[in-house]
Amino acid sequence: MDIHHVVWRNAMEMLYARGYARENVRRVFLPTYTAAIATYDKKVDDATRVHGDLPHKTLVVMDCNEKVGIDTVRKVIHELRTDIQAAILVIRNKITPFAQQAIDTLRHCSEGYIEVFTFKHLHINICKHQYIPIHHILSAEEKAEVSKRFSAKDAVFPKLIPTDPLVRYYGLAQGDMIKFVRKTGYETRVIYRVVGC
Repeated sequence: MDIHHVVWRNAMEMLYARGYARENVRRVFLPTYTAAIATYDKKVDDATRVHGDLPHKTLVVMDCNEKVGIDTVRKVIHELRTDIQAAILVIRNKITPFAQQAIDTLRHCSEGYIEVFTFKHLHINICKHQYIPIHHILSAEEKAEVSKRFSAKDAVFPKLIPTDPLVRYYGLAQGDMIKFVRKTGYETRVIYRVVGC
């Protein structure tokens, strides 16, 4: 299977894992695509979100250029100023400093946000990897129940850094909690981790 199809499929699986239905994702293919990718799925569907504090609509842009510049980022920012709150930019390799600066500025202005993933990040679905333990993202109620059971605040739980691949995969924010279930031989251990700053 072509690397572009693999990366696109894993990007879609990532969004579905975040709670989006197929109708929530607006897909955009840039002209730099090969013809096979351009015909992969050009349908544009918008609908309401499934659950949680997710943006109502997410734009997914995949650029196959070796280096992504400010022009691509400006196009994405223009889309964000319409009715889209979040974007995922999937790039082959690198992003120019000016383009990265525009993304950082957007994040500080709270007009929306752009997450950047390279092909290297999405060439496999990390949740299906054999060394990733069974995990479950806890809701606010479940997190409160765990904190009450252990009589502990967030500071007591082990931390996950925001750049952790699993945190980025699910788009988790500071304070979100993940329950890990590790099975070793006859023993099952449950570990709770909180996304730190």
